[in-house]
Amino acid sequence: RTGLWRCPGAGYPPERDQHGGARWAGRFPPRRRRDSRCDGCETVGVPRFGDGLAVDADLVQAAEAAALQARRPLGSLNPDLACVFVCGDDPEQIAAALARASSVLRARTVIGCSGSGVIGAAQGVEARSAVSVWAAVLPGVRVRAFHLEVIRTPQGMAILGLPESAEADEVAVLLADP
Repeated sequence: RTGLWRCPGAGYPPERDQHGGARWAGRFPPRRRRDSRCDGCETVGVPRFGDGLAVDADLVQAAEAAALQARRPLGSLNPDLACVFVCGDDPEQIAAALARASSVLRARTVIGCSGSGVIGAAQGVEARSAVSVWAAVLPGVRVRAFHLEVIRTPQGMAILGLPESAEADEVAVLLADP
């Protein structure tokens, strides 16, 4: 399911009693199928999240495995945002792992970086080849990725690449290279 059903014609979801509890007139909540919805139904988006972690000397294989784990809780939905973190020594393998995870995830926006360790699937891995992936379906959320560059100038440091902020912008996530 891509969301909760709101069906005024069938009384779904139920009315609430004075204490906020559901009133189902003494019966179980109706089971609804997508093809049995009435014309008045609408779908309400529900965020969904998944994560995965794979440890493998082959970072590309690890990236594929972690991405598949992260996609599983999302069902057939493509993520709106995915974060991929790679622990490895070879910059070319790290780039290939990030690319493989991105292609498996089919997310609208993918961000990621490398590090000396990664965390995912309720555990952490340090100093070994591993990939961690976090993926989210975020209905109604606009995600925008950008890359910042810091350069030295005669006046000091300058940051390039920061887009103009929009009124709807509320949160920023920064992945820094120490």
